Amino acid sequence: MSLPALRDQRQRPPHGWAGTILDTATSLQDEVRVRLDAFGDSRRYHGPMPFLPGAVLPAEGDRCVVLFDESRQPCVVWWATSAALPAVGAPSNRTASRALNTVYQPDTTRPTFVTCSIKIDCDPSDHGRVWVQVEDANPPTVAAAEVADQHGAAAGNTLLTFSASVIVPAGWRYRIATSSVAGTPTFALVSVFEWAL
Repeated sequence: MSLPALRDQRQRPPHGWAGTILDTATSLQDEVRVRLDAFGDSRRYHGPMPFLPGAVLPAEGDRCVVLFDESRQPCVVWWATSAALPAVGAPSNRTASRALNTVYQPDTTRPTFVTCSIKIDCDPSDHGRVWVQVEDANPPTVAAAEVADQHGAAAGNTLLTFSASVIVPAGWRYRIATSSVAGTPTFALVSVFEWAL
C-alpha cells in the first residue's frame, strides 16, 4: 500500500470552528444555535447543539468554538462570556439540615464542593459501610467516594470518624448512604459543609 493511501486511511482529527452563540441558555439541558465565522453568511447558523457544562451558561453574543465529531455532530466546547464569573461561596455549615440516606441538590446553577464526616460505632460482629453517591438522577446511585468500610474490633466496640469530599456538578444530587453489611453498626452524621464553586 502506498504512503498516500495510508495517509488517507488515518482518521481526521476533530475540526474546531469559531463562531457566535445566537441563543441564551437557561439550563444545562438547553441547546443553542451558533453562527460559524467560516461561512460568512450572517443568516446561516448551525444547531441547536449541546454545550459542555461551565461555570456560566452561554448567552447570545458570546464568542465560541464548536467541534464536530466523527459523525458530524456539533458541540460548543468553549465560549467567552461577557458575564462576570461568580465568586466561590463561603463554606456553609449544613450539618443541622442534612441527614444520612437522604437526597440533596445543593445548587441548580453552580457546582458544589461537599465535605462530610461520619461516625461509625461497631461491635465485634458488626460491619458497616458509608458512601457519598453523586449523580444526575434522583436518587443518585453512583458511589463517588467510599467514606468507610468498618469492622468491629475483636476486643470490643470500635468507634471511628471518617471524612470524604466530593464535587457535585450543577443540578446534580448527592446522598450520604449507609449500609449495615453485618450486625447492627450505628452511624452518626458529624458534619456537612458545602461550598458553591
